[in-house]
Amino acid sequence: MAVNEAIFTNTFGLRPTNPSVLELLRSAFTDIRPDLGLDLDDPFGRPGFGSPGDFTTKPGTIGPKAPTAPSAGNQTILPRVRPGDVITADLINLVLQMLETLAAGLASQASMFGPDVAALRLGSLAQNTHTLLALGTGFEQNGGIYLDGRSLLVGQPTRGINLVILDSELNLKYRHAYDTFAFSAQAELLASDLQQRTEQYDVVIGMTSDAFSSQLSNNARAALASVGAEALGRATHARDNAAFIGVVPNTQRIASFNYLTSVLPADQPGTGGAQLTAQPFAWGFYSRSLQRFLLGGSSGTMASVAQQPGGNVKPDSGNVVVSLDPNFGLELPRDVLGAQSVSIVRGIGQRRASELQAAGITNLSLLAEAQPEVIAQAAGVGASTAATWIGQAQALLHG
Repeated sequence: MAVNEAIFTNTFGLRPTNPSVLELLRSAFTDIRPDLGLDLDDPFGRPGFGSPGDFTTKPGTIGPKAPTAPSAGNQTILPRVRPGDVITADLINLVLQMLETLAAGLASQASMFGPDVAALRLGSLAQNTHTLLALGTGFEQNGGIYLDGRSLLVGQPTRGINLVILDSELNLKYRHAYDTFAFSAQAELLASDLQQRTEQYDVVIGMTSDAFSSQLSNNARAALASVGAEALGRATHARDNAAFIGVVPNTQRIASFNYLTSVLPADQPGTGGAQLTAQPFAWGFYSRSLQRFLLGGSSGTMASVAQQPGGNVKPDSGNVVVSLDPNFGLELPRDVLGAQSVSIVRGIGQRRASELQAAGITNLSLLAEAQPEVIAQAAGVGASTAATWIGQAQALLHG
């Protein structure tokens, strides 16, 4: 009935996320044997809790015995029982109380986080939290949108973009599937729903199935970008697929960003034999009390490259891009703002930002000082568009 040190260490020493369980055990030991003064942070440093033979049982008592030499890795926290010893009621009650205390602590953890999940070190922030998960899929049938493991879709995902809108308390507001692979009208309906059915701080969750990008209109791309799914508008192959979790900003018309977004490519163009390279996912740990996400992530987006002077290829960093209106009210020191990517200027997407960077226009300050004909040639746009970009950069920097 002894508890081996290695087992105890594996059980408690490697479970630092359960301090409440240790506290319960500490209280239990204090109640049972206050004379031992057991410290569960260092239980083996106490006299009488060292090596085998420190304690053994006599009829009706638990008391000390002359210690014997310890064997490596075999120290015990309960009295050592040897053949021929009398197992007393005191010893059995001690074991039972330890087990009951441990069970109570683990039950408390399971009620909060589930039986198989260790608590995260979030303290009081972990109260009233929920898990959101979006699983994109190609032709497979294992995708979906989930809240705490419960599906928010009606049945299996269908072709195109499957969407769920929740309010800031995670109550279901709306859900729909849009076949943006085959019908442009479905793309326009998606754009309309994202604009008309959402309000600030709503949570928008989406995943794609089969294919979604062929009929995705500019309005639909802009609407997705405005709720944190800009990357969906950059899908290049018909069978690319995506998963995302977004949050609705105050003013959607000037926002374009990626929140928790993943778009993964098909292994070849077309729809014949194309398959997904990997299945995209996005997840978030949401606090209803704070009405915001505390943790989250996604499986990433498609890599893009920019041609550099000298023929070198530089992978895109994949940073979040937020297109800003000059009157957006961005407040940063001018030197800091001037060092930002030109992609924060409205109308300059990731591709054109890469083209400008290849031409040496690497930040907002350089764009503001450039000549329109230089920008027009580098980005392949008209002189009036280039002049507009330069004017926006100057307005952001100088007001």
